[in-house]
Amino acid sequence: MTDRTTAPRVFPFPPLPAVNLTVQTLSNGIPCYCISNTQINLLRMDIRIQAGSYYQTRTSVARACIKLLTEGTEKHSSEEISEIIDYSGGYFETRCERDFAVISIYFPSSSAHGIFPLLQEMLTQATFQEDKIKILKQKIKNNLAINLEKTSYVGYCHLTQHIFGEKHPYGATATMENIDTFSREDIVQFYHKYYHAGNMRIFLAGNINDDILDMMDHTLGKINHTASPLSEYKAPPSADTSPIHVSKQTSMQASIYLGKKFHTLTHPRWNEYAVLNTLLGGYFGSRLMTNIREDKGLAYNIYSRIVPLVHDGMFYIHADVNKQQVALAIQEIYSEMNVLKEQLVDQHELTTLKNYMYGSLLRNFDGVFSQIEQLMDVNDFKLSMNHFEQKTNIIKSIQASTLRDLAQMMFTPGFVEVVVG
Repeated sequence: MTDRTTAPRVFPFPPLPAVNLTVQTLSNGIPCYCISNTQINLLRMDIRIQAGSYYQTRTSVARACIKLLTEGTEKHSSEEISEIIDYSGGYFETRCERDFAVISIYFPSSSAHGIFPLLQEMLTQATFQEDKIKILKQKIKNNLAINLEKTSYVGYCHLTQHIFGEKHPYGATATMENIDTFSREDIVQFYHKYYHAGNMRIFLAGNINDDILDMMDHTLGKINHTASPLSEYKAPPSADTSPIHVSKQTSMQASIYLGKKFHTLTHPRWNEYAVLNTLLGGYFGSRLMTNIREDKGLAYNIYSRIVPLVHDGMFYIHADVNKQQVALAIQEIYSEMNVLKEQLVDQHELTTLKNYMYGSLLRNFDGVFSQIEQLMDVNDFKLSMNHFEQKTNIIKSIQASTLRDLAQMMFTPGFVEVVVG
């Protein structure tokens, strides 16, 4: 019978798995980052286009553009596109992030001859039919109506509006009124301005061979290359840090957000701040989880997060608590930040934190599909995979005194407080 009174042995940190990364450049200049494993018969392709909501001039245009790519091209109807993807055994999804629009597709390598031409069509010959736009607008409204009933969604919207400004692309949010303001012409203009080879990167993982690369170059490598400049929004930092309380009588709980502007991934001490954030609220054994959930029973879940964006960044803490316990929860959150500013982390807790973070990092490098996702995360910021080697060195070597010094710089006054409930 297993002896559970003795902890398992602790082994030294193993090295991160080697990543078999190669970079191909298509005929039109699109860089293609490839991580190959010929032992699997699948491919994962992600096309990242610098065409997120940051670049739209009207609300929801960026989302509408990426979502409507599967709703018809000059050669195929939406039904035919679905049939091609299903027949190929593929799984297809699109999403609109703040900085990037993303196409992700998993498919057998033997189906590349059908998938690649279809992707080329979507990226060059999308038709954006009026009836499809009307249906999509209604879907966006339906989803928004559901989200507006969630205190966490409303709270996050108020947080970003307050941190960045409601007219800033990172702070602007959709409303029932502004969803109707964009037109087909807005989508078409956005499509032609941002959906071109000079604004795309391809990430490919799986069973990659010369035939796959040739097929990709003869399809996606034929997309026109233009060099239209990307607009960048300049805004002064928000000076208003007054608390925000949005009453929601029907809700039994209240959502709490505390946040502020912060560094982005290119900051030289980003990996050190990531360790501090994990200690505060980034995993189940964090200070916030131990205090707010385990000791006080104020919330089922509480976490802190640092969000790197291409043009900016933010740090925030979120918890859903009983309405009567909001003041106590906020007090305890600030208390935990103050403790980290004043006291050194003991060696046992620091060792546990390091083991957790390194184990998570190893898990994120388990297999080529996970590895390509890690590459995308840093490539967005023009960083290389060396970022993770630096991260491992920080996790192994960071000291309690360094974390205290970082806390004194990170947990300064000026947090935006949002309570919805």
